[in-house]
Amino acid sequence: METATVTSKGQITIPVEVRRKLRIQAGSQLDFIEEKPGQFAIRPPNGEAEGPVWHG
Repeated sequence: METATVTSKGQITIPVEVRRKLRIQAGSQLDFIEEKPGQFAIRPPNGEAEGPVWHG
């Protein structure tokens, strides 16, 4: 499991292993999809990677 910390500006750094597996880099966009109340999936738009990035 990978963990990221939210800064006071609401930003996070995505762990390098997650970025590598999803082939995301500086400037990449991510979609936040609410699957049910309090649970989100994060994915690159247009199916750039298979499956969700994160559920929580």
